[in-house]
Amino acid sequence: MVPIEESIQLASKAHQGATDKAGETWMKFIERAAQDPIGLRVKLADIRDNMSPVRLYNLKHSTRNRLYEKYTKALEYLHRIDLVKVGE
Repeated sequence: MVPIEESIQLASKAHQGATDKAGETWMKFIERAAQDPIGLRVKLADIRDNMSPVRLYNLKHSTRNRLYEKYTKALEYLHRIDLVKVGE
């Protein structure tokens, strides 16, 4: 069992890695989030949730397509990173 202080530090670090910073490009943000194993899992889950057909359905067609492409590119990158980390 992980002590509560260590759990808080891990959660804080993951949150910082999974939160975008001002002026940061989308892919730089994704790359940074992927550096932390917890941040990687958080972004994978977050993007999958954002790509839900239920969430995308009510958006304008152009917005839906733009976000779908953006999220697909990020997911592909995160899955490649995840596979590399599993193999380490």
